[in-house]
Amino acid sequence: MNLDLNEVLAFATEKHYGVFRKDKKTPYIEHPKLVAKIVKYYIIKFGNKYDFENLPLLVAAAYLHDIVEDTYVSYLELKERFGDTVSGLVMDVSTVDYDKKEKGKDRYLAEKLTMVSEYAVFLKLADRMANVLDSEQLNLGEKFKLRKGTENILKFVEDVRGRYFTKMLNAIFDDLWEVLNIKIPYKIFMGTKYEDLVFKSVTYHNPNF
Repeated sequence: MNLDLNEVLAFATEKHYGVFRKDKKTPYIEHPKLVAKIVKYYIIKFGNKYDFENLPLLVAAAYLHDIVEDTYVSYLELKERFGDTVSGLVMDVSTVDYDKKEKGKDRYLAEKLTMVSEYAVFLKLADRMANVLDSEQLNLGEKFKLRKGTENILKFVEDVRGRYFTKMLNAIFDDLWEVLNIKIPYKIFMGTKYEDLVFKSVTYHNPNF
């Protein structure tokens, strides 16, 4: 299927219109655009021939990754407009309300990512990378939740890392840990009400004090 990425971005922009990021000023579409930028960076720098061939599909999925979860666009509409691969990737990184309520969103996504394709894992890590890079707009509680949730996702993904991770996946996995420790280090929670929670259920040993 030939994809017009300008058309995909226009569709995503229309569907997210009127929604803003946490700062209440930045249009929400800037988040999918950042995810797409991250996807392109890692494919260009670390991808293989197959990754290059699939770059348009992955960029399209990045633009659309929140659209089923956060708007009224259905999976069937997405599939009809943009094909099986893009719609499948979007669904792989989206949450199902029932399972999310049963397990909690972060655990649900973490477990799900151990069962989906490497491209779905790559897309979700790019999504988390974008959220961490944008974390200045979050309050301390939101930063703590993002820190712990991202740790949990990385820990679950690490369980299958050695089995099939490509150079591209290894690169974004390692970089996300580094960015997480730079942007949301544990030291910012010291002396706050979150201090006692910092080392509970820690899933990675490198607090970067």
